[in-house]
Amino acid sequence: MFGGGLGSQAAGSTVIERNLDRITIILALVFTFVTLALALMMDE
Repeated sequence: MFGGGLGSQAAGSTVIERNLDRITIILALVFTFVTLALALMMDE
């Protein structure tokens, strides 16, 4: 996490990491869907 510079300070941030993981996955799925939709729209 950030090159390991935080050390033991970030030990209690597992909930935050889980939320960030969820947000990242959701954004990746949305980005993929929008990209495919735009590609299909430009195809027609």
